[in-house]
Amino acid sequence: MTEKQSRVLVVEDSEEIRENIVSLLELNDYIVFIAENGQEGLNLALKELPDLIISDRMMPVMEGTQMLRELRNNSITANIPFIFLTAKSSRQDIRDGMNYGADDYLPKPFEATELLSAVKTRLEKKNKSDEMLDKVFKNISQSIPHELRTPLVSIQGFTNIIVDEIDTIDRES
Repeated sequence: MTEKQSRVLVVEDSEEIRENIVSLLELNDYIVFIAENGQEGLNLALKELPDLIISDRMMPVMEGTQMLRELRNNSITANIPFIFLTAKSSRQDIRDGMNYGADDYLPKPFEATELLSAVKTRLEKKNKSDEMLDKVFKNISQSIPHELRTPLVSIQGFTNIIVDEIDTIDRES
């Protein structure tokens, strides 16, 4: 069985930096989507549901921090790992980025090995988390009797209620 290729969204307004990141990721067998600002990134994240997002902080239209806030407030995208890759590199900037909900924070300029290591680590953590959730779901679903898991049971139950209450329903009308 072949391993699934991870899908990464890169949100960066600098074309040169964006192309470098995309080339680096594609050479390492990632499927890459690109956006030039936070609003495009948000829209693309909602559409494609990537496995990981790498984003600049300072961009036109919508900054990376606002995009991250929107993603974290949406139950569908709330748990997508998010890496800030930005020139804002003071201790306070890094702390702020983590407080916004970033999973990692890499200052520019960055080393290719450093970015690839961060991407790999975040994806491995996400995969372990997904596996644990799958196990919990399977354990719960196996402990519920089959009869309760089928939609037909609900339909039959509501039909029985209607049949039992038909006389009452007719009189109240």
